[in-house]
Amino acid sequence: MLTAAFDLMAFLMTHQPGKVSDPLQTGKLWTLLCCYVLLAVLLLATSIRVARASPVQESVTGWSPYAVAVWFLVSGYLLQVYYPLPSHPHHLDKLLFILGGLIVWGMWLNFWPVTLERGLHGRGYERIKAALIIILVFVVVGEIAFRLADPILARKGLFEAKQPPAYLKPYAETQGSIVHANAQGFRDRERVMEKPTSSPRVLAVGDSFTWGVGVTYDENFVTILEQRLQEIQPGTEVVNLGVIGFEPEHELHLVQHYGIHLHPDMVMLNVFVGNDIIRKRGADTEEALVVGGNSYFVHHNGNWFHDHIGPDRWFLYHDINYLIRVDLAPVRHLFRNQRRHNRSVQPGKNTTITVPWHLDYIEYIEGRSDIFLTEDTPLFAHHWSHTLEKLNALHEFLLSRGVPLLVVLIPEQVQLDQELQREFIVAVGGRREQYEFEKPQRLLTEWCRQQKVICHDLFEIFKQDYHPGTLYFSNDLHWSAAGHKVAAAAILSTLQEQLFMPSAGVHTSARR
Repeated sequence: MLTAAFDLMAFLMTHQPGKVSDPLQTGKLWTLLCCYVLLAVLLLATSIRVARASPVQESVTGWSPYAVAVWFLVSGYLLQVYYPLPSHPHHLDKLLFILGGLIVWGMWLNFWPVTLERGLHGRGYERIKAALIIILVFVVVGEIAFRLADPILARKGLFEAKQPPAYLKPYAETQGSIVHANAQGFRDRERVMEKPTSSPRVLAVGDSFTWGVGVTYDENFVTILEQRLQEIQPGTEVVNLGVIGFEPEHELHLVQHYGIHLHPDMVMLNVFVGNDIIRKRGADTEEALVVGGNSYFVHHNGNWFHDHIGPDRWFLYHDINYLIRVDLAPVRHLFRNQRRHNRSVQPGKNTTITVPWHLDYIEYIEGRSDIFLTEDTPLFAHHWSHTLEKLNALHEFLLSRGVPLLVVLIPEQVQLDQELQREFIVAVGGRREQYEFEKPQRLLTEWCRQQKVICHDLFEIFKQDYHPGTLYFSNDLHWSAAGHKVAAAAILSTLQEQLFMPSAGVHTSARR
């Protein structure tokens, strides 16, 4: 306990939070520090009273060594798994709850040992103890069983061991003509792994822009592209594999383990320059865990207990969720179809998006503003090298399988809106000459040129059509329906040329 307290004290005195690291929750950490010190004092007091003739000694003497061992293992496991450093928000909440329980127990033992002794001989405690033992046996036996059965679940399950993102909800309600997500949870119509026709199939991979936050399925640029291409050649597919919150490492994993099994003729990677270079908080500590044929992205922090036997590494936990999803999804789908029979959904109706305050939006831009600075910062250099690593890995993977890559560059609204630029620079106390707002496009198009990757930069076309509140939602980074329409019209020519004019070859320069 004292070791943890000293670690926390040193951390609080020396830690300097970064722009994209988890914000330091100083209040909770100081509370944890006090809890560790108080618990250490209670343990010392208990040890002294147990060594002497006292009511505490009389109470402890009657305890079952097996019960003590069980409680020691459970509390020790939880304290090790949720050790407070490195600081992580949901760890701190759980640790506060655990330490609070131990402090209550320690105070009860030291100040009211007779009352505690009565409680330990009551039916309530016996039931709690029995339930704890049953849970422990279930977890241990269940974890072993599910780990052994995992290959069978992966092969026989709904997802055919192709590893789509685990947290997607099959048949989840969505707005637009498809009414619900497909069987794999993507916001797309049902697809089959084998191409049904000889017509081209394109995979659209990206984040919330590709998924279509704020617009219906029918207003999404991916849907519009598929419809326009089918007018040119019936049967052409543009499969939407967009996932909200995804970043280059997630998209690489998705293409490698799921998308490639759809036998694409091209992969269209939609890169939003606003957050696909400098990633979200905690992205550096994520890794893919494949359970039941599904991909889970779980964080690691260097703590052996957390990274190897923590709850988010339990196959038992993930497989039970998997089985519930697989078992109930078709039932939910059936009831939804019955409920919605003869009901039409109008594109553009009832589409909602949460709009933050303007200052919140400025703060969001500031959090990743290093991508626009003329001079590279260590933060930018670190994230840019990581982005290049994932882009190179994706390109090499597709190149080895003869699948061309199309990179679509999605501009950030602050790059187009001079008034927003001015407000942002004033808010951060900077100077205009410090910023090169087209820097992400310059670097990405240069990478595409060097790697001979097809690139379509949407910056110029969006700059020409841009008016505040039209192509993007107000105070939000996402496109409106008008923005999706402009993007689809711009990308269509590139796809048409690459898919239906093979003699044109691969473009080595960016289209702007």
